[in-house]
Amino acid sequence: MLWKGSTEASLSPEKGTGKDWGGRYPKVKVRLEFPISKEKEGTYEVTIGEMSKSFEVKKAVNPAEFEVSSLNLSKEEVKQGETTTASVKVTNTGGKKGTYTAELSIDGEVKTQSVTLKPDENERVTFQVSREKAGTYEIKVGELSKSLNVKQPEKAGKGLPWALIGGIIGVVIATSAFILYRRK
Repeated sequence: MLWKGSTEASLSPEKGTGKDWGGRYPKVKVRLEFPISKEKEGTYEVTIGEMSKSFEVKKAVNPAEFEVSSLNLSKEEVKQGETTTASVKVTNTGGKKGTYTAELSIDGEVKTQSVTLKPDENERVTFQVSREKAGTYEIKVGELSKSLNVKQPEKAGKGLPWALIGGIIGVVIATSAFILYRRK
């Protein structure tokens, strides 16, 4: 640390030295300035003659700085209109408490969420996301990104018609039973 000190001092001729200023300047005030450099924290005293001043060296505290990591989606594939949760881990890597506003962007839409953290503290910031149209969407928070795949819901009627098959089997069994009963 470079500290610039200054003080005022009075100078006057010493008596009995034979140095005479002719009485014109019985006392002269001057301003003394001097650089002082100290790296270690603590209180220091500077003395010039009978005068002294003290100064304190303190550790510089860095402002709040934030790191965003670990973008996660609760579901990477959803149906139209279904919601998924996007979350990121925010860490305050600075030396002071601060607030960070995370911005999530998806398909031109921006959502924000703020978090206040002390130094070395971290927290997950979450966003609820849903899309009405099928397709693949890129979700971004800061420099991080993930893909969200939105599918159309399955249409009813796909697959085997179990009710119809069960009904046919029931009719066959009933008809067989009737025929067997009539033969007796």
